[in-house]
Amino acid sequence: MPVDPVQLKRLIEAEVATVRDRRIVEQIQCLLVEPSLTMRGWDYGNEDQEYPCWTVLSDAGHGIVFCEHGFGPRTPWGLIEDKADRPATMGMDTGWFSNFLDAFFESGAASSLPIWQVFQIDTDEWVLGKSVTEELSWDAARRRCEALRAENPALNYVVHQPQNP
Repeated sequence: MPVDPVQLKRLIEAEVATVRDRRIVEQIQCLLVEPSLTMRGWDYGNEDQEYPCWTVLSDAGHGIVFCEHGFGPRTPWGLIEDKADRPATMGMDTGWFSNFLDAFFESGAASSLPIWQVFQIDTDEWVLGKSVTEELSWDAARRRCEALRAENPALNYVVHQPQNP
């Protein structure tokens, strides 16, 4: 059964309700749009193949859509570009996620928030270890991560938002 705007809003609201950080909630709420349906090109199928995608978040020419086809239903939340001079496509497979929040945190909309920290990775288990910085902007966290990697080449570091924000 195809999804509708009311169901999409409920899905997003349920995920956002799990977020404890008001800055993240406010950023999402500020960028959410009334779900609108757009046909988007599917680059992995037949020429001119398109699927209906619901735009739910818009931010300076980029957005998040929900699509039950193509990469969905397993990964129905996608990062897209909305540029007037380019055809509307679903983009690459690496830009699709199983839930809305994962798509948000991978989007440029989240990078403007000072919520990012550098974490040391436990290389034996490849799990997120302890945070080694305070909260930073995405750019500042990336620079600090690169500096830590240069200072300590035997250790692994990643930029991530704290768990359960």
